[in-house]
Amino acid sequence: MKMKNKIKRPLYLFCSAIFGLFLFILLWALIDLELVRTSRADFWSLSSFLAAIMILGTAFGFFVGRIWWRIVYVEHRHWRN
Repeated sequence: MKMKNKIKRPLYLFCSAIFGLFLFILLWALIDLELVRTSRADFWSLSSFLAAIMILGTAFGFFVGRIWWRIVYVEHRHWRN
């Protein structure tokens, strides 16, 4: 592995994990808004749900990052016209 990839791959995976976390927190916010709007919000259940969402979002982003790293940088499958 080239020296450039030793830095690029962990940074790529970190950024994709953060992106997955942001997407799942956005999803949680939409669910939370709906629950608050309908007055079915319970603080403790929402807090545990948020923790699960954060873990799932980070894991989702990490695994999607691994898949796209393989597609783009290992297999060199670029979509060009």
